[in-house]
Amino acid sequence: MAYPKEARSLGDMLIVGVNSDASVRRLRGRPRPVNACAGRMRMRTALGFVDHVVAFDEESPEALIRAIRSQMFAEGGDNDRAHLPQAALVEAMGGEVRLLRYRRGRSTTDIIARIRESAAPRPVTRSVS
Repeated sequence: MAYPKEARSLGDMLIVGVNSDASVRRLRGRPRPVNACAGRMRMRTALGFVDHVVAFDEESPEALIRAIRSQMFAEGGDNDRAHLPQAALVEAMGGEVRLLRYRRGRSTTDIIARIRESAAPRPVTRSVS
């Protein structure tokens, strides 16, 4: 919730783009997404400071950015500019790109890693007296 809340503070309206399930699978592979697109959209819509939520099927939200003519594009701090092909488009349209403060351990990838680590079988140790 911290990323969208911080993004909202940067402008007058917050439109959140959500990758479709097919897009997530192309980008991250199976078994992603962990949660279906409809559920991810409902979660974001429920946040009082989110004005609109839009799903997109491409790997990058460039078509969405063109359609809404973004003045500001905010992305979580676990990304870097080199992995944001849409940054050049936003700036070419006169907008600004902001990388938000990184929040360690909050990404879906980090959460999945913690779940796998906690579910891994642990060796049984026995003490002999």
